[in-house]
Amino acid sequence: MLGLLGAPNNPSHTQTLMAMQDEMIPLSFEKPIYKNLHIHLATLIGGPLGTTWLLAENFKKLGHPEKVRKTWIWGILALIFLLVLSFLIPDDWKIPNFVFPVICLGIASQVTKTTQGSEIQQHPTEGGAIYSLWRAFGIGLICLLITLVVVAAILFFTGHPLFDESYN
Repeated sequence: MLGLLGAPNNPSHTQTLMAMQDEMIPLSFEKPIYKNLHIHLATLIGGPLGTTWLLAENFKKLGHPEKVRKTWIWGILALIFLLVLSFLIPDDWKIPNFVFPVICLGIASQVTKTTQGSEIQQHPTEGGAIYSLWRAFGIGLICLLITLVVVAAILFFTGHPLFDESYN
């Protein structure tokens, strides 16, 4: 006997189809992702946290939820490394202000290309949506504020003279 739309009304066939649907990892083409330019912008503004946030969101949308946690762990470790390094560099070293952002941008670009490059390029060609650059800009600003709060807390709790009343 034929079921709906002329398909055979076979319980084992239906169970097989349901099992196949459960095993499929859906590519969320209707959900927007961030392109390389978005990730670069968030990195320049928000540092490693900006990169991490957008990469983790992309992994979720591209059907790789198992990579989200690792992305956050590596991103937080990168931020910690960058903060420790910046505190260890002596004040008399004259390092231009653009060095750290450029290094972060280079690393973020390579990580993005290696981990998501082909999927980011494929996504819009298959009808996938792309987030606005303004959203990446906003996330970059949020990450910058978080980083500044962390740095201020470190300076405050380590007794930096910046937080001393006699500092003028």
